Amino acid sequence: MSVEPVLLSKYEMTQAQWQRATGANPSFHVEMENAAQLPVEQVSWSAATEELRRLGLRLPTEAEWEYACRARSLER
Repeated sequence: MSVEPVLLSKYEMTQAQWQRATGANPSFHVEMENAAQLPVEQVSWSAATEELRRLGLRLPTEAEWEYACRARSLER
């Protein structure tokens, strides 16, 4: 199996980035002092897919994610 080139972010989307993009912050940990810099959480797959599509982005496929985690080819 081979995977086409894909760009994955090195960092998670922060609560501040999600709020700027969507106008809402669904995260549970919003009261913490540095909450804006923490990764956004409590986002469903369907909400993430919808919002990322609106931004011209998408979640990686299973094969892309596995390739990125292995940092090498999927060919066996």
